[in-house]
Amino acid sequence: MRDKISLVASARESVIERIAPDILNRELPYRFGDRFAKFHAFLNNTSHVAVTAISTTDEGNIAGSMASAGDIKWENRAIGARYFYLADTFPVLTEMAISVSSFTMRSGAGAAPDQTSRASGFNGAINFGYLFGSWEAHFGLFAQSTSYRYNLDAQNTDDVQEFIAEGGAYMDLRFFLPDNLAIEPGVRLHSFASRGQVFAEPRFRASWKPEGLPWQSKLSVATGLYHQQTVGITSDRIVTDIFTAWAPSPKFEPVPRSVHMIAGWSGAPAAGVSMSLEVYRKLIDRLAFPEMAESVRPETRFVTVQGSSNGMDLTVDVRRRNWYGSVGYGLSKVTYEAGDNSFRPPHDRRHNLTANMGTAVGSFRLSIGWQYGSGLPFTQLTGFYDTIPIEAGSRDFHTSPGIASIALGEAFDGRLPAYHRLDVSLERTFSPPGLEATLQIGAVNAYDRANLFDLDLFSARRIDQLPVIPTVGLRIEVL
Repeated sequence: MRDKISLVASARESVIERIAPDILNRELPYRFGDRFAKFHAFLNNTSHVAVTAISTTDEGNIAGSMASAGDIKWENRAIGARYFYLADTFPVLTEMAISVSSFTMRSGAGAAPDQTSRASGFNGAINFGYLFGSWEAHFGLFAQSTSYRYNLDAQNTDDVQEFIAEGGAYMDLRFFLPDNLAIEPGVRLHSFASRGQVFAEPRFRASWKPEGLPWQSKLSVATGLYHQQTVGITSDRIVTDIFTAWAPSPKFEPVPRSVHMIAGWSGAPAAGVSMSLEVYRKLIDRLAFPEMAESVRPETRFVTVQGSSNGMDLTVDVRRRNWYGSVGYGLSKVTYEAGDNSFRPPHDRRHNLTANMGTAVGSFRLSIGWQYGSGLPFTQLTGFYDTIPIEAGSRDFHTSPGIASIALGEAFDGRLPAYHRLDVSLERTFSPPGLEATLQIGAVNAYDRANLFDLDLFSARRIDQLPVIPTVGLRIEVL
């Protein structure tokens, strides 16, 4: 039905694995693709419904070879539906949403992977809003269930399986005051049913855009209390985050929490120039953090840490008639404490810089992007040794081969090499009757930077990310 129902669908699949031997004279065993579909329908003048589905696959060999030992694969699946209703005689809106999703990751040979992780979940929510012009009231209910299954050790044949359920209610008030001042106090009641814990989470946000400030300046602040039960687990052997298993925080322990405080400014100091600055501080408590082990062991143990994350983000955008440019810089410092010990976690990237530029001439469009990230922390090793288990009354220690162990240095005291990369692309648009086609050519990692992708502490095996890769793409739209 025209103007009532719409359907959008797309599918993309890589061909690099098939063409690389002929074009680059080397094997590039990488495959990736995605599928997307969205259905939307207006039921009447005041309501509509939408259904969205997405599927993505990324797989390949991290060593860049055809050997199955280095295979790794990520899969995402999700489908969701949303119903929206706005009354025509009273300023009330209603929204209902449900979704199911799954994320699967495997590392190692396909039939018998060394590491596996799967997280799947269901989300449901019903939201209401009362719109009264100078103020609004939003409230609703939400529920979520998640199942986890993972195995980080090929020698352990039993997967770890866990399940959590959570839900709650929220209320958010929004007041629109004179002089472009808006304040939004709110509260969220969050119940973690699988842990038997309930929390009240206050939230507050405000923005102010007074007429007297220069550069069309806008000021904003926000703060709130948050609880999150899901944590990421990585293997002790790997210093990068190439494989992360998602799991709930340990049973019989308080749910991890954090307090977020953010202040920001945005403005336009000149025509075609916009800037934004945001500073933040996060206080983290009761966080479950994987404990480093000096020997290979099948189970993951946790320690409880607290800490803080402080930083700022600065963005500058410049737009002119035929070109644009943007620069973004992020500075952050993350510190965790466990007992009397203080350390930097493995995601503490101190500096992050991105720069993008583009220009258009006729039907041609040139884009250049550069990104830089300072090195991430990792725990250095000082040597290897064998641990011989000794049991009372047993002489097997005379012939036992022992358990391979590593002597670790200070926790996360080292820094991995910095990451940086330049990408370039050139597009040409064609407009045949009834179609619009865009041809794209370019290069990823144009100056062939050897960026670290994977490093195994036990074997000292280093694998770098992709070298310089030429790209060719064609997009066709039916008008």
